[in-house]
Amino acid sequence: MSRVIACLALLLLLAIPALGKPPVDGDPVAELERVYLEALAKLFTWCRGVHLNATADAVARELLEFDPDHEKARRWFGYKQRHGRWVQADGPKSRKDRNRAAKKSYPARRRERVDGLVDRYWEVYEALQGEQAEADRRRLRAIAVDRWPQDARFRKAGGEVQRGGLWILEESARSDGVYERLRRVAKRLLVAAPEPAEAMPPPILLPFGLDWRGASRCGGITVVSATSHHESDRVAQHCAVAVKLFQLIFGVQTELPPDFTVALGSGEADYRKVLSNAGLPEAIRKRLQHQSGFTLQEPPLLFASPSDAAHRLDGAVRKTFDLLREKTFGDFGRLGWAREGFGTFLTWLVCGTRLSSFGALNVPTRSSTGRGASRQLGDSWCAGARRLATRGELPELTYLLAMDHDAMKSDHLLAAYAFAVYLVTGRPGQVQRFLSKTNNGRNTPDASREVLAMDLLDLEERFARWLEECH
Repeated sequence: MSRVIACLALLLLLAIPALGKPPVDGDPVAELERVYLEALAKLFTWCRGVHLNATADAVARELLEFDPDHEKARRWFGYKQRHGRWVQADGPKSRKDRNRAAKKSYPARRRERVDGLVDRYWEVYEALQGEQAEADRRRLRAIAVDRWPQDARFRKAGGEVQRGGLWILEESARSDGVYERLRRVAKRLLVAAPEPAEAMPPPILLPFGLDWRGASRCGGITVVSATSHHESDRVAQHCAVAVKLFQLIFGVQTELPPDFTVALGSGEADYRKVLSNAGLPEAIRKRLQHQSGFTLQEPPLLFASPSDAAHRLDGAVRKTFDLLREKTFGDFGRLGWAREGFGTFLTWLVCGTRLSSFGALNVPTRSSTGRGASRQLGDSWCAGARRLATRGELPELTYLLAMDHDAMKSDHLLAAYAFAVYLVTGRPGQVQRFLSKTNNGRNTPDASREVLAMDLLDLEERFARWLEECH
């Protein structure tokens, strides 16, 4: 029904020339294009009649872009029909405009007879309403932007703004400098963080059999270290800052459980010692047999024992963000894009590193997502994602947003990381609702339509363009 109404409105808008011809399959966009083609053909005929031959060449090429079988344009370039195919009997000719007065009047005539149709395109665009008409609106907008790139109405309707004479996505304009500003905010929060207080290792750590050399508490988080009191202080401060930064970015007041504890071994030897301790609960032993770090829900506990301090700090902050995300938006299950994308990005803001990946990628230095990738890409993983997009290798969002965590490789991590940056910096007012709607991946396409007002294919297109404009 909406298409029929739009088509009737179009016929009225186009007035007398269109009344004698029915709409093309009830398609308002095709009807507009037919009228535009007729106007272009009339301009071509006028150019030939006043001896603007070079200009007629240009208009004829436009006609052939519309209709490769346009007879007058084909014959103008010396083509003839043979056995149902166009064959160029004569070679291309070099033609010149031979009427100065007509040449001078051509721009005004084109604006009036052809380019002036942009106003009618806009009127039809506004008349198309409802979900069923959205595809027509999208198609009409793409045609208009390509044909009249400086028309602000269609640009703004497509979510673009003008910066320095260029039209860019609203997300790109919002993201400008935010990436770096968030990093500076995290640094300021670290400078302002309170001094950690001394703490006692909780009873749950007694069966581990390790000599805890430091125990600190900051912002309600307890950190114990088998290495030093300096390390427990530093990690506790960074975890407390992670909570503040998470609240700031997502506009929430989520807190960690008051008994949340981070326990840090000093490397492989501590891991083996804990594993071989006879008093260790069997549930914990089984977890350690599958991976070198683990978390418990009750009581909330993180244990990790990488061999270097940078990995221990990165891992503790990463898991802090993971727990905050789960408490705020729910458990994303095996979905890797939310866990890896947001976890890695937020950890980089606080620590300046991207070293940890719990679960299937729990040994960062051996995985495709660990230190090697970080060294290769430097600070900008978004630039790495843009290079993937340039080569046509960026994973499709439809696939990425449904991908199992265990299946992720380095290109998936780069895309997930960049997508998290896109949502946080380019769509700060929508990221919270989008994450809430996509919990466990049940409603990702619906969430995109409901929260971002576009389907996943449109979102993928904007995401790729955002990468190009910002990175």
